[in-house]
Amino acid sequence: MLKFIVLTCLLIVVTFTDLSHQIIPNVISLPGIVIGILFNISNLFNVFISAILGAGILWMFRQAGIWVKKQEMMGWGDIKLAGMIGAFLGIETGLLALFLGVCLGVIIWTLLIIIKVKSRREYIPFGAFLALGSVIAVFFSQQIISWYLNLFRIQRL
Repeated sequence: MLKFIVLTCLLIVVTFTDLSHQIIPNVISLPGIVIGILFNISNLFNVFISAILGAGILWMFRQAGIWVKKQEMMGWGDIKLAGMIGAFLGIETGLLALFLGVCLGVIIWTLLIIIKVKSRREYIPFGAFLALGSVIAVFFSQQIISWYLNLFRIQRL
């Protein structure tokens, strides 16, 4: 429980900082990675893989954006935040958190563009969506993953 309280506090700071200043401070995400690893010291391999996988996936999105659009589509703060989320949540829940964050970001931002509240050129506070996806994953990961596996009749390993 303490692990999730600490994670939620870090995510609250990240969310409001990203929304107001368009940055995700290293003083939150980098120590957050270490704290997440310490909370999960008994499952160190899973945590390292999860942190690297989360950061690596967002790094690939960033690189694809640079290659396709010839501009940065995502900042380094989002990548480090994904590493922090992975360190706290592990592979299964961490990947779900990233997936939910991406989906929420795309859906909400698209709706804001459609109703002309935001423009396509404006900054997307992606850290806030990653934080929201993480909180949802913390509380509902087992139900969401079970639903998904049952939907496609996949057996859990």
